[in-house]
Amino acid sequence: DIAVAMGEQVEGLSKREAATKAPLAVSQLAKSIGIKTKLSEHGVDPEVIPGLAKWAFKDGDLPGNPRVLDLEEIKMLYQRTF
Repeated sequence: DIAVAMGEQVEGLSKREAATKAPLAVSQLAKSIGIKTKLSEHGVDPEVIPGLAKWAFKDGDLPGNPRVLDLEEIKMLYQRTF
């Protein structure tokens, strides 16, 4: 539904294929209006990644996530945002 709302063509795609278009469309929108999407663009020091990952791992909202992540996976997600 988000991909369609963002103007993406999803006709003939599986739900999974269509779903992959939504984050790309949101990212393109953010860049087109000048929203910084990388942690490095906000002056975040990569040395804080382990602490951020531990905080996120202990956060009460993690159980609501559709995927179960371990601490290393969370660190990897943060690293990918640089």
